[in-house]
Amino acid sequence: MPIAYKRIAKAKNDILTNEDGSHHIDMFGANGTVLLGHVNESVTSHLHSQLDQVWATGTIDTPIRGQARSLVDSFFPNSHGLLGFYSTGMEAAEFAIRLARVSTGRRGLIGFAKSMHGKSMATAFLAWDNPSIAELPGFHRLPYPSKEHETETFPKLETLLRTKEIAAVFLEPIQGSGGGYAVSPEFAQKLLGLCRETGTLLVVDEILTGFYRTGCEFAHRYLEIQPDIILIGKIMGNGFPVSGVVADRNLNIEPKMLPGSTYAGNALAAAAVIGTLSTLRSLNITELTKTIEDKIRSSIGSLACDQFILRGRGLLWIFEFKESAKAETFVSLAYARGVFIGHAGPLARLMPALTIKQENLDHAINIIVDILTKELD
Repeated sequence: MPIAYKRIAKAKNDILTNEDGSHHIDMFGANGTVLLGHVNESVTSHLHSQLDQVWATGTIDTPIRGQARSLVDSFFPNSHGLLGFYSTGMEAAEFAIRLARVSTGRRGLIGFAKSMHGKSMATAFLAWDNPSIAELPGFHRLPYPSKEHETETFPKLETLLRTKEIAAVFLEPIQGSGGGYAVSPEFAQKLLGLCRETGTLLVVDEILTGFYRTGCEFAHRYLEIQPDIILIGKIMGNGFPVSGVVADRNLNIEPKMLPGSTYAGNALAAAAVIGTLSTLRSLNITELTKTIEDKIRSSIGSLACDQFILRGRGLLWIFEFKESAKAETFVSLAYARGVFIGHAGPLARLMPALTIKQENLDHAINIIVDILTKELD
């Protein structure tokens, strides 16, 4: 039976207040968006200041959009820059598809199974079966190149890329919705080398993992690669809808790429970006992330339990249970005891805020450990 979640009336930092006045410690972070906690004062202040100025201007630029663009660019090397803001990760991925196809003159695309690039027909079909469509010409989906699949996947990649019909390869450095599997630096470097050799663009999707979710600014930096295109979002607005496409500055935007949309780069989104990223820059993120990661690793990662496998790093952790029913029971028991955890099929996800209070983190972890060791048969 699906979990009967209560409606949330308010939220502040790491606490969700329900319509009936009850509370839950939020260990899911609104699908990983609120790294700075709910209703962060700095982000709220920037949004309030912008509310009385201007909201949306379509394709006409605004000073605050330029400020937000410059702040995003400061997180990347000079070789790369923000091509544009969008409202959702899916929209950013769709633009990346058009960008890659027009830039290379090719139609083919490669994605990896159980990744998440969005839920449109194209972005979904790159990663998982879409019941509304049986086939998209030129789309190829291969097993995700986690350690156990590297030797299986690379020859298939090489065969496809050497046809020189592939415009881009889409890669999640860590699968946020697919079990927490990660690609190795060695594989990523081989893939980038093959892409360079065959004129294929490498698109790394950092919509969930970017801006310190995994400890580092971006997860691809653990891989020691510099992709052609990086998709960003979620954390960038701390819950306010905004995403972006960052790319090698040698890739030019052309009108036939359809680069704009109605709400792309609106002034409120730009204010949220400035509030979020400027606040991130003011924090000791390495220390804060390490404290939370060490707590999760030492308390949960050390458990001798054959019910689940825990994967992740930083502030992104995925339980993969042997059975979907076990995952649902686990999340339901935690919710009944005041801890909210993300859930989908056999997976449960922990994505706490960087700003979670230590006592709330300790309490939530103690409940999780208690359930895993005593209540989950």
